[in-house]
Amino acid sequence: MKNPLAIKEGFDMSTEIYLNTVLALWDGGNKEEDLVEPILYRVLWVQQTEDIVVMIDTKQEEKGHAPIPEFFSYLALQTDIEDRQIQVTSLVVPKVNLADTQISEKDLKIRDERWEYIRRLVQKENIPHIFNKKMRGKLMTELHHQTGVSKAWMWHNLRRYWQRGMVENTLLPDFNRCGGRGKERAGTGRKLGRPNAESRLDEDLEGINITEEIKRYFRISITKWYNKREKRTLLEVYELMLERFFLDGYELVEGKQVAILKPRHLRPTFRQFQYFFYKENDVKETYLKREGQRRFNIRYRETEGHLKYRDFGPGSAYQIDSTVADIYVVSRLNRKWVIGRPVIYMVTDAFSSLITGLYVGLEGPSWVGAMLALENAGSNKVNYCKQFDIDISEEEWPAMGLPEILTTDRGTEYTSQYPKHLKKTLNVELEPLPPFRPDWKPIVEKTFDLIQGLYVKWIPGAVIEREKERGETDYRSKAVLDLYEFETILIECVRYHNKRYLPSYERSPAMVEDELKLDCQQ
Repeated sequence: MKNPLAIKEGFDMSTEIYLNTVLALWDGGNKEEDLVEPILYRVLWVQQTEDIVVMIDTKQEEKGHAPIPEFFSYLALQTDIEDRQIQVTSLVVPKVNLADTQISEKDLKIRDERWEYIRRLVQKENIPHIFNKKMRGKLMTELHHQTGVSKAWMWHNLRRYWQRGMVENTLLPDFNRCGGRGKERAGTGRKLGRPNAESRLDEDLEGINITEEIKRYFRISITKWYNKREKRTLLEVYELMLERFFLDGYELVEGKQVAILKPRHLRPTFRQFQYFFYKENDVKETYLKREGQRRFNIRYRETEGHLKYRDFGPGSAYQIDSTVADIYVVSRLNRKWVIGRPVIYMVTDAFSSLITGLYVGLEGPSWVGAMLALENAGSNKVNYCKQFDIDISEEEWPAMGLPEILTTDRGTEYTSQYPKHLKKTLNVELEPLPPFRPDWKPIVEKTFDLIQGLYVKWIPGAVIEREKERGETDYRSKAVLDLYEFETILIECVRYHNKRYLPSYERSPAMVEDELKLDCQQ
């Protein structure tokens, strides 16, 4: 078992032995043997003229191992150090070097109470007599009669005092080592855990403990039914496990075989199964197996920062994307003709979430549509809105210009040769994202969701569901808007979106440093 008191890397080859020196001894005097780590001894007392060194094993007290002070020859230890059979090292003991201001009041109180008794044993008058077993017992007996403190308690704390460096802080409590977090509980024959309701009425119904055999059933069931793309719930997997491993037989019910489960007190509960699952399984690996790498990256991966932190400010980076609107429109010349579903291009500012550009057309996703959306992003919005009989001020839609970076997906309109001139002619850096990573341009993606979900679906001709049930009215028969009218509605949606405050907007480090308050907080 690894010693919980960590050894510092590196050894000192000095042959001098002082009080509190820590020596590393290899069993049998041969450090080349296949041992995990050496035995560490701390020097408690040195009398060079009498060739005496008193040391104690620093390994913690445990069943079958109770270190006591041992006597060694000073010259023999020096010889072994010179021959590199023993090495001078150091031992880091947690909390020993902490100042009182860094220690809780509760720990300080416990330390001082222990020191009040231990200091009587280790005072100068008792050194070196206390290292002798008989004299140590006599001193402890006297203190026991004076204070009533048990000798076992004294010996436990005296050993800790010697092993950890002979200072007051060695008596600080190890509350961090209390309990058995993460350790398996050894059964005593009785049911572990809280008694169930049935056992209060009948002791024979107290339930079962989870044995290694039952754990094997749990692992088989999780692998076979949970870590699959079918995405069964944990409760469904538990029920399948009971039908597979905890059967008493079958009965025929209306000609069908129905499983008969063992009585409740003879099978594991769902809480036991759930506890085992979360204790033994890595949540990330589970999601990867159930969802696949692509869906995991989009929905469940950890986020270690925020996209806007990389942007200098408003206008430094735009995101562009397109989608087919969930609505059918009619021809402006003949309103009986349904001409299809328009394509919406949107350009958004990654820092402020402002919609900076808009284009609505009937062309499929193409570089022409993207160019018109960029042209709109760089143009004066007052003139643009006048074309649709909407009067606004420049402050209402303050977006006129092109960004330094334009974030796109891997659509053909951005991977073709046409966008290559953006950097040379307009000084706009194109930033194509990896495939299947829409989460890297979340602003524009969520803008589409908001507009389609909050506004478009309420317009006549909107596509409510992807698939219609038989007998439902065709969405196209309800279409009443032409392309011009639909774009007018989208402009009003954009105006409403751009004027709304974001209460949950997270300020960047630079904004916090400048003590910049959001408008909604002023």
